[in-house]
Amino acid sequence: MDATPSIFMVDDNPGDIALVHLALEDAGVKANLRKAHDGGVAIAQLGAMAKASDQPLPNLILVDLNMPRVTGWDVLTFLRGNDALSRIPTFVLSTSESPKDLARCQELGYACWNKPSRYEDYAALIRKMIPFLGPRAA
Repeated sequence: MDATPSIFMVDDNPGDIALVHLALEDAGVKANLRKAHDGGVAIAQLGAMAKASDQPLPNLILVDLNMPRVTGWDVLTFLRGNDALSRIPTFVLSTSESPKDLARCQELGYACWNKPSRYEDYAALIRKMIPFLGPRAA
């Protein structure tokens, strides 16, 4: 079994996924970055992982709120309703600057950050998440 920590990222923007991947590499983090470009795909994949005894769950989940069809809110609702998945540290990264979105994230118990516009800020944000990956990430 692979002991390398993993991050599951749900985001419809390939550019944001690439920035997270680059920030992890630049920080020297050893983690597998699994991704879903759609909320529906994420729900299916995470649900399958939660049911399978031979598939490790991710150490960390990153969710974009604003996606077409199945939104980040739908993914967060699914995660909260699944006992195994609800225990995984989950962070919301969004372009939304709506105070209502921030308040709703906090009510649900999720940390919500605006997606940075500069790579340096993205890298700093990713470094804040490293402790949630465990000692094998360093």
